[in-house]
Amino acid sequence: LYTPSYYQSMCSRLYNFEGKAVTPSNSTWVVSYEERIDMEGNRFKEITEVANNGEPFATYEKALEFLELQRSSKYRIVGADPFVSPVPLEEPEHYELIYQSPNPFITRGNETISRVEIFEYSP
Repeated sequence: LYTPSYYQSMCSRLYNFEGKAVTPSNSTWVVSYEERIDMEGNRFKEITEVANNGEPFATYEKALEFLELQRSSKYRIVGADPFVSPVPLEEPEHYELIYQSPNPFITRGNETISRVEIFEYSP
């Protein structure tokens, strides 16, 4: 699972979302967790519940409404796909895609992503 900070990173915003604004739709998941320690003493978080009957929320705002009603602080918004944001993203200002390598790397929906994408920043 991916946290909102992953999607909000500049690298993700430029490479995964081509520097475009994103409005999530049926991609915002809310999970609860318990903190555990394994036999070697390593800490980890175990998912104990997937809210909304195991389905993503229709909108980010609906997920926030759900979170506000929870008594526990162990609920988090997450995403299940690195190329589908669960949180709204604004278009980064002053960035322009100036190069894409010709060899496709992976598929994002119906399109392929180049191995290398270079953005230019112009303030």
